[in-house]
Amino acid sequence: MVTIDVLGTSPSQEAESFGEEGAWRVHVHFGRPDWDTYFNEIRLNSPFTKVGVTFCGNPMIGNALEEACAKHTSLSRGALKFALHSEVF
Repeated sequence: MVTIDVLGTSPSQEAESFGEEGAWRVHVHFGRPDWDTYFNEIRLNSPFTKVGVTFCGNPMIGNALEEACAKHTSLSRGALKFALHSEVF
Protein backbone atom coordinates (compact mmCIF):
# COMPACT_ATOMS: atom_id res chain seq x y z
CA MET A 1 0.00 0.00 0.00
CA VAL A 2 1.22 3.50 -0.81
CA THR A 3 0.33 6.39 1.49
CA ILE A 4 1.02 10.00 0.53
CA ASP A 5 0.61 12.95 2.88
CA VAL A 6 0.23 16.34 1.18
CA LEU A 7 0.72 19.35 3.45
CA GLY A 8 -0.72 22.76 2.55
CA THR A 9 -0.16 26.01 4.40
CA SER A 10 -3.70 27.40 4.33
CA PRO A 11 -5.19 26.88 7.82
CA SER A 12 -8.71 27.74 6.62
CA GLN A 13 -9.14 24.50 4.65
CA GLU A 14 -10.40 21.17 5.97
CA ALA A 15 -8.31 17.99 5.75
CA GLU A 16 -9.47 15.35 3.30
CA SER A 17 -8.47 11.88 2.14
CA PHE A 18 -9.07 10.03 -1.09
CA GLY A 19 -7.93 6.90 -2.92
CA GLU A 20 -8.73 3.21 -2.92
CA GLU A 21 -8.64 1.48 0.46
CA GLY A 22 -5.87 -1.12 0.52
CA ALA A 23 -4.16 0.09 -2.67
CA TRP A 24 -3.23 3.75 -2.18
CA ARG A 25 -4.33 6.62 -0.01
CA VAL A 26 -3.66 10.36 -0.20
CA HIS A 27 -4.17 12.50 2.89
CA VAL A 28 -4.29 16.29 2.45
CA HIS A 29 -3.53 18.35 5.58
CA PHE A 30 -3.55 22.12 6.04
CA GLY A 31 -1.69 24.29 8.55
CA ARG A 32 1.78 23.98 10.04
CA PRO A 33 2.75 20.31 10.48
CA ASP A 34 4.24 18.79 13.61
CA TRP A 35 7.18 17.05 11.95
CA ASP A 36 7.95 14.89 14.99
CA THR A 37 4.49 13.31 14.77
CA TYR A 38 5.06 12.25 11.15
CA PHE A 39 8.64 11.11 11.60
CA ASN A 40 7.91 9.19 14.81
CA GLU A 41 5.06 7.28 13.18
CA ILE A 42 7.22 6.35 10.21
CA ARG A 43 10.27 5.54 12.35
CA LEU A 44 8.27 3.24 14.62
CA ASN A 45 6.22 1.51 11.91
CA SER A 46 8.22 1.43 8.68
CA PRO A 47 9.30 -1.96 7.36
CA PHE A 48 12.01 -0.21 5.31
CA THR A 49 15.58 0.75 6.19
CA LYS A 50 15.56 3.89 3.99
CA VAL A 51 12.79 6.49 3.74
CA GLY A 52 12.89 9.24 1.12
CA VAL A 53 11.43 12.59 2.13
CA THR A 54 10.60 14.78 -0.87
CA PHE A 55 10.07 18.51 -0.61
CA CYS A 56 9.71 21.52 -2.88
CA GLY A 57 9.18 24.95 -1.37
CA ASN A 58 10.48 27.52 1.07
CA PRO A 59 14.10 26.82 2.15
CA MET A 60 13.20 27.47 5.81
CA ILE A 61 10.80 24.52 5.73
CA GLY A 62 13.49 22.51 3.95
CA ASN A 63 15.88 23.29 6.80
CA ALA A 64 13.32 22.09 9.35
CA LEU A 65 12.86 18.86 7.37
CA GLU A 66 16.61 18.36 7.11
CA GLU A 67 16.89 18.67 10.91
CA ALA A 68 13.97 16.27 11.40
CA CYS A 69 15.56 13.73 9.04
CA ALA A 70 18.85 13.88 10.96
CA LYS A 71 17.12 13.72 14.36
CA HIS A 72 14.95 10.71 13.54
CA THR A 73 17.74 8.88 11.71
CA SER A 74 19.78 9.25 14.90
CA LEU A 75 16.86 8.13 17.11
CA SER A 76 16.51 4.95 15.05
CA ARG A 77 20.08 3.97 16.04
CA GLY A 78 21.01 2.84 12.56
CA ALA A 79 17.81 0.90 11.85
CA LEU A 80 16.36 3.57 9.53
CA LYS A 81 17.77 6.39 7.41
CA PHE A 82 15.66 9.39 6.41
CA ALA A 83 17.00 11.01 3.23
CA LEU A 84 15.78 14.46 2.23
CA HIS A 85 15.34 15.19 -1.50
CA SER A 86 14.48 18.85 -2.05
CA GLU A 87 14.11 21.37 -4.86
CA VAL A 88 13.74 25.13 -4.71
CA PHE A 89 12.36 27.09 -7.66
